[in-house]
Amino acid sequence: MFRILVIDDETSILKLLETTLRTAGYEPILANNGEEGLRLAEEERPNLILLDVRMPKLSGWEVLRRLRQEEETKEIPVILLTALPPSRSNLTTSHILEADGYIAKPFDPQEVISVINEVVDRSRKST
Repeated sequence: MFRILVIDDETSILKLLETTLRTAGYEPILANNGEEGLRLAEEERPNLILLDVRMPKLSGWEVLRRLRQEEETKEIPVILLTALPPSRSNLTTSHILEADGYIAKPFDPQEVISVINEVVDRSRKST
């Protein structure tokens, strides 16, 4: 089964995405902070990661940077979830850090599934 790690500090977002992903046939793995998310990424090796940018302790930017530095996690597609407006600097940072997608909060659950499907299709074509 296709496993998706969701890293977000908002419980309501985690619950919404867990339901959305299960309904779409994915297996969600949930982490409520960046440190836990990094640990689960290394242990569970998900097929894809949905990553909130603004989190306490360890931001999504830092999580993404560390994921890209590690041999075991550098190839996992990452889609950023953020309430930050899609400004040029935010999009540039996500590009520099090699994010595979960007979804602005608030989001429609179907938009999340659509972006996941696009990223998965791109990943399959590039391998």
